[in-house]
Amino acid sequence: QLAPWASENGLAVRAAWCWNAKPPWCTLPTVSGGSCKVNGTTVTQLSPGETCEPTCDAGKVLVGSCVLLTCPTSGDQPTCTNDLSAKTWWVPCGFGDKCLGAIDLGTTQWEQFGTYSCVDPADATDACDGLSYVTVEKPVSTIEQIDQGTLGIVGGLVLIMLLAAVIGRFSPA
Repeated sequence: QLAPWASENGLAVRAAWCWNAKPPWCTLPTVSGGSCKVNGTTVTQLSPGETCEPTCDAGKVLVGSCVLLTCPTSGDQPTCTNDLSAKTWWVPCGFGDKCLGAIDLGTTQWEQFGTYSCVDPADATDACDGLSYVTVEKPVSTIEQIDQGTLGIVGGLVLIMLLAAVIGRFSPA
């Protein structure tokens, strides 16, 4: 969870953790006349990094983003720090050891991970000819997450510790 708190001097403090007891997941939209399949089996949710293929019942045609629906990846356990800037899991999951919410694929908020519907051919103005993979930005690495303020504070604390050690070594007993 990204949790900023502002102190009197404006210093921002952040904490991060993963959801080990119940990890993140994506729910799939309920589509009249269609479903999303993984290896030919209809699914209703995906784990991070999984994709499914939207399909329509006979007599219907696929419209939408024309991509495989993709549940965004989550960062490596146990800290998931790559999720900090991915703008995906922190909001729906909340804090604690269980992810409290899910990403609802197919909704406006998450449309960058794919949308679809199944319509009658007469109503299909932009039917999909085929499906492709959605392109998702690579999460920022852990080292890129550390902002300059944090580095400055850590550097300042190290300098104070070194100075204290030097003073303690040369002070009269």
